[in-house]
Amino acid sequence: MEIKVGTKSLNSYFIIFVFVLMEHCFYLINTDTFRIIFLNYAMTWFLLFMAGIVLLYIRYRLNRKSVRMYFSSDVSALIVLAIISIVQCNFLIGQPLSMGFAPQRNYIFILVSYFTIRKLIALDKIDINTVVNGLLFCGVLSVIIYWLQVNLIDYVQFVHVYKAARVTRLYVDSFMCVIIGFLGLSKYLEENNKKYLFFVAIELVYELIIGQSRLELASVVLGYAVMILLMKRLSFRKICMILIGVIAVVVFINSAFFERFNEALQMQFYNTTTGIDTMAIRKVARDEFVRQLKQSPATLIFGCGYPNIGYSGTASTAYIAVGNERIGLVDNGIFAFVYVYGLLGASVVIKWFYKLYKSAWKLYKIKNIYWPLGFVISLTILLYNITFWWNKPSWTLGMVFLMCYMEHKLNDELDEEK
Repeated sequence: MEIKVGTKSLNSYFIIFVFVLMEHCFYLINTDTFRIIFLNYAMTWFLLFMAGIVLLYIRYRLNRKSVRMYFSSDVSALIVLAIISIVQCNFLIGQPLSMGFAPQRNYIFILVSYFTIRKLIALDKIDINTVVNGLLFCGVLSVIIYWLQVNLIDYVQFVHVYKAARVTRLYVDSFMCVIIGFLGLSKYLEENNKKYLFFVAIELVYELIIGQSRLELASVVLGYAVMILLMKRLSFRKICMILIGVIAVVVFINSAFFERFNEALQMQFYNTTTGIDTMAIRKVARDEFVRQLKQSPATLIFGCGYPNIGYSGTASTAYIAVGNERIGLVDNGIFAFVYVYGLLGASVVIKWFYKLYKSAWKLYKIKNIYWPLGFVISLTILLYNITFWWNKPSWTLGMVFLMCYMEHKLNDELDEEK
């Protein structure tokens, strides 16, 4: 039997392939030793991604195609913010423009890819259902690989990622692992097929055993709860039970009892303990960020620019030592974002998330599709400490796909039905 793979499928598989590349092929690749001629891993996947996007743009002559882009102004604003931050940091502390651009390179160009991916989906050159199914498969595979690593950590290490010194926690920060729970629960609510709950269970394994982030777990649980509460024909009794369950889970994971429970598990299975006061470090960082933002109207409005840890001047601004730890942008969520981009950046994010909520709600009401709304709610809760969409390539691409997905469902498919 001859199997034919059309160009539409290949284009869709390319997007899935890029997600895998961005997560270091399930973090099985040691990026410290990886080299192709003079290229390290980060530059290799970046060039492959950009080459693919450019080739698709040229092949389908997308410059001649006009497509409605609801989020184009938001994406453009985020890109402009990044450019301003490069100049701002050069003006304030003399950081070279190239050093301000380097840590934002992936973020900027992935955002730029929105304009190509949006057109490809609208013109039926990428199948969003193929991408969704690919994410489900790769997400499950990711969790299995990471779960095996956690259980075999004392014998072999094949997942190359930062591991907490005192606990068996892998900092993979995987978009593919998280999104499968929302996609699976959405499928279950839409089709009432219990097999899709498997993806929810797998995602919770990731949260509880691999990632072990309380805020991330709380955000996911609350996102799931809202999706379930919005389910059609849900009785009042079930709503009350869900609310009580969610409140109980959120209270528990943010209590001292959870800390003791986690300590007990670590001691029982891994003979280790936790014990780093990350909240105290974050408070020091946020106080310092506010102090620097208030230095002048320019810093308050446009931010303090994007600091490169490799530049010596940032040791007295964004990357200050606090005991044995160091203040960083990654762990300070929206506070770090505002520090870099100022109140202008805050206003852009508020407008962007408003439109994300608006589109996700319309998608639920019109198409009975739940996952975008649950996912955006989860992202909103995470903002306090975590902005993966800003500093993790796969999450940035995930946001691009989310926007394109919602636009396609709300604009392209509705136009076809008229």
